[in-house]
Amino acid sequence: MFGITMPVVKHSYLVKKTNDLARVVKEAFYISSTGRPGPVLIDIPKDISAGPFTGEMDPPMDLPGYDPEISLDMSKVELVAEALSKARRPVILAGQGALISGAEDAVRRLAEKMRAPVTTTLLGKGVISETHPLSLGMMGMHGTAYSNKAVTEADVLISIGSRFDDRIIGQAPKFAKNAIRIHIDIDAAEINKMIHVHHYCVGDAKKVVEELIKRVHPMDTSDWLNHLDEYKKKYPLKYKKIWRLEDAAHH
Repeated sequence: MFGITMPVVKHSYLVKKTNDLARVVKEAFYISSTGRPGPVLIDIPKDISAGPFTGEMDPPMDLPGYDPEISLDMSKVELVAEALSKARRPVILAGQGALISGAEDAVRRLAEKMRAPVTTTLLGKGVISETHPLSLGMMGMHGTAYSNKAVTEADVLISIGSRFDDRIIGQAPKFAKNAIRIHIDIDAAEINKMIHVHHYCVGDAKKVVEELIKRVHPMDTSDWLNHLDEYKKKYPLKYKKIWRLEDAAHH
C-alpha cells in the first residue's frame, strides 16, 4: 500500500509502533491541510492497530524539512508586475489554488484595476462571478469559445493557482504561444512542469495577488475588451429546445 499510493498522495506513513499513532495522525492532518493541500495515507498494520498504546495523546510533531510557510521573493513579484504593466491584451487564468487560498476578492480587485478579463479552470469556477463584465467563463475543451480565443490572442497570460491541466492546454507548444506566460503557484514543482513560463512566483495566491494589486496600474484595454465582447456575441452559450407534441398541447 505504501509503495503503490506514493504517486497519488502528498505523503505516506507506514506505522511500525503503536505509540507512534497519535503523532502520525497529528502530522498527517497538518501536512494534508497546509501548503498545497493533498491526501496523506496512513497504513496501519493489524498488529499495530490491535497492540497496546502507552504513548502521549498529543505528542509534538517531528517534521524536519517540511516548511509550508513560503516567504515571497519580492524581486519575482516585481518582475511579474512589470510584465503585467506592459500588457495590452491581458488575460487572468484562475484555478483551484485561488479558491483554496481565499483569493477570490483579491483576483477580482486585480482584474478590475488592470481592466483584464478573467477565465477559470473547472475547479476554479467561483473565483469571479460568471455575470461579471470581465468574466470569460471557463476555458479548455469544455469551456467557452471566447475564453479559449482570448488566451490564444493574449499578449500576457497570468495563471493564478492553476496547474495547467491538459484539459485546458491541449497541445502544450501551442498554448498561449504569443503571450508572456506568468505562473503563480504555491507548489514549486508545478512551475515549468506542463507549460514553459517567462515569469513565476512561488507562494500563497492571495498574498501574491495582494502584492501585485499594489504594483499594477489601470490600463487601457477598451479595444481588447470590446474585441472579446464581439466574440461573446458571436459564440454564445446556447441550447436548442426541442418541442414535443405533449408540450405543444399545453400551449
